[in-house]
Amino acid sequence: MRKLIRLLALSSWVALWCALPRASSAQTYYDIEGTVYAPGGQAAERVVVVLEDLTRSPVSQLITDADGRFRFSRVAAGTYFVVAKPNNKEFKTTMQRIELINSKHALELFPDYFVAAQQLGLVYVETASYREAIPPLVKAVEVNPKAPLAYLGLGIAALYLDRSDMAVDALERARGLDANSFRVHYFLGIALSNLRRFDEAEKALKTAVSLGGADRSGDTRLRLASIYNARGNQQQAIEEMEAYLRENPKAKNAESVRQALQK
Repeated sequence: MRKLIRLLALSSWVALWCALPRASSAQTYYDIEGTVYAPGGQAAERVVVVLEDLTRSPVSQLITDADGRFRFSRVAAGTYFVVAKPNNKEFKTTMQRIELINSKHALELFPDYFVAAQQLGLVYVETASYREAIPPLVKAVEVNPKAPLAYLGLGIAALYLDRSDMAVDALERARGLDANSFRVHYFLGIALSNLRRFDEAEKALKTAVSLGGADRSGDTRLRLASIYNARGNQQQAIEEMEAYLRENPKAKNAESVRQALQK
């Protein structure tokens, strides 16, 4: 989902950035981020970076941090110039034109444009427009069968459309391409559980716990507890619920989980 662009400046300054899509109910926004380097290769801090529109009017301005990084957030689709203005007079101003194309429009122009198809599908997933997410994500995996993020998005959309069979197929493909993704194992565990394939679901959710750690495993433990309860393994269900409360003592549902434990 990242589009990397390398800027080679006349002054020997180098900036590397990428455009990342962000979801909105109305349209797609982007984050433009990168790093400015001095000619010797070291990160250049306190460099003024200006984002200009097609008319060369300033849209936003910031200063690079100690690592030379910069980030413009919530930028609408369009044509822009990213301008780095070094504070050392020995170096010239660096400028690069960048195109942020609306994914839906890009797909209309280029039906096999993988990045646009994946991006559009993932935006629909993030905005809970799951039915609309299916066609572009199917197109994305047709064009690039080795795209774990597209398979993950397809799996999530199918899961929320009560198509657990389709979700399992997509998420298993995602797992084969990215076995270290917490989200892949988590959603795969839910889909497998919906199909009452409890042994496989347990394995996937346990993997999610190990990958996510205490900060991300809360709901995963409750999913595991539900599986154990369905199989009549009450002691294991109790252990998972107790682990959940230890890791999330102030969770909004903590009291209801304690009441379930008492039962």
